[in-house]
Amino acid sequence: MTSADVLKIYNRFKENGIAVWIVGGWCVDALIGKQTREHDDLDIAVHRKDNTRLRQLLLNNCYQEEQRCDSSEFMYVMANETGRSVDVHAFEYDGDGKIIYGIEFPFGSLTGTGVIDGQEVNCVDSEFMLRFISWYEPREKDIHDMRMLCEKFGFEPPDMIMPDVEILMAHESDAEEILHLQYAAYQSEAAIYNNYSIQPLTQTLEQAIIEFKGSTVLKAIYDGKIIGSVRATEQKDGSVYIGKLMVLPDFQNRGIGKRLLQAIENKFSGKRYWLTTGDKSEKNLKLYEKYGYTRFKTEKIEPGLTFVHLEK
Repeated sequence: MTSADVLKIYNRFKENGIAVWIVGGWCVDALIGKQTREHDDLDIAVHRKDNTRLRQLLLNNCYQEEQRCDSSEFMYVMANETGRSVDVHAFEYDGDGKIIYGIEFPFGSLTGTGVIDGQEVNCVDSEFMLRFISWYEPREKDIHDMRMLCEKFGFEPPDMIMPDVEILMAHESDAEEILHLQYAAYQSEAAIYNNYSIQPLTQTLEQAIIEFKGSTVLKAIYDGKIIGSVRATEQKDGSVYIGKLMVLPDFQNRGIGKRLLQAIENKFSGKRYWLTTGDKSEKNLKLYEKYGYTRFKTEKIEPGLTFVHLEK
């Protein structure tokens, strides 16, 4: 199902006075504002009063209902001979916003707007969409969708996205693996500043080992592999500097950075923590401020690069 297919169907309903809301995978991509994965079908919500007309309109456009064991008058699939299919979910509220028919979309959930190929469409609200996806055992595409929503809207990642991660103390023997993780994780930072000679990308193994010896270093382990790390150093004034909070790109936006940050803070409970990031590193700033860090100083390092210092 392509974006052009989606808009053709959506606009056909609109032209006939039938309001629909996009749900499912296309809803996620509409909320993100771009297509992020392939979609087999289009899921839509429709009010009960429009359901009969919607079904007839699809029949008039060469769609036929697929016979499924879970089909009903309020939940069914219409498909055409080209393989395009529309999953229909009908509903009705009473005057108090309580569902009295069909699919139980919570009142207020069908208030989102998204964009598909530049056109605004009605869809599920982003927070409700994340909740809907996490109701069931997630498939790979569901994890993808949850990651996209969390990254776009700053939501707390559900625990199910990454349930088997362990946060452990790292040792000097882990230095080489963590250094390779560092090289991968800091590519995005280098791209932001168009500077691939930043210290995390040029640090040698010997330098990393020296840094290890003077720091408390944690590692995030998944399936026997180090996928994240953070380190901290207690300063002479008693404060704790936290640095090199990093997660492999394929595992980002799953709550691992948050868990590492909390774990390293717990190693120095009751201390003043502080850390540094670049002023253009919006994702980092958003994460730190979300978990209680506030800006206390900026420092211009060179043209195009200013450090922001945050404390908690």
